[in-house]
Amino acid sequence: MSQKCRELKDTPWDKEKLSAPSLMKLLNTKQYPNFSVPEEGYFLVPGCGSGNDVINIFKAGPKRHSIGLDFSSIAIDQALEKVKNSDIDASNNLGKIDFCSGDFFKFNYFDKTFDFVYDYTFFCALEPSLRTEWGKKMAELISDGGLLVTLMFPIMEFSEDGPPYPVSLEANSIHSYQQVLVENFELVLHEKVVESFPGRQGRENLAVWKRKNRS
Repeated sequence: MSQKCRELKDTPWDKEKLSAPSLMKLLNTKQYPNFSVPEEGYFLVPGCGSGNDVINIFKAGPKRHSIGLDFSSIAIDQALEKVKNSDIDASNNLGKIDFCSGDFFKFNYFDKTFDFVYDYTFFCALEPSLRTEWGKKMAELISDGGLLVTLMFPIMEFSEDGPPYPVSLEANSIHSYQQVLVENFELVLHEKVVESFPGRQGRENLAVWKRKNRS
């Protein structure tokens, strides 16, 4: 779907150069009671689209290896062009920006695991039947003690219409995050989102999950 929408230039979810206010607040606050946002390491944005979040994560911490993944090759081309036309040094001696086109469920980045993964409008774009596999893949990709940041949208009554498909936190719903993450992750932050993009107010929560140590 994403590839077709980009061919038609029908991508209302792309927000120019902006990232969600909740992500920027998280990156700027850095230190929380139960976790801290790493200043360096490997960061991943699955379903990165044209790369806004990947670029802004890097800008907020240029020691980071900020990596974007999208199934759409058109999106990746747009992201690379955006970096090329920016004023940032995307390949310095400390960190870098990279973009990959491919299938999330088959993704492997040079056998690396990630310190921070950000999911916004990726989980909700998947068929609900794939959410258990999403949880398993996140557990595979994220380092012990690493963070999975889920900006949960759209929080609403269940509907089979989508994408986006409705989401929830509660474990009593097959469409929830907690049900597919609780085995391998600890919930360390959950809060209602105060500031959202227009049209999304009141339908977003932010949750941060810490990867449990592998036995």
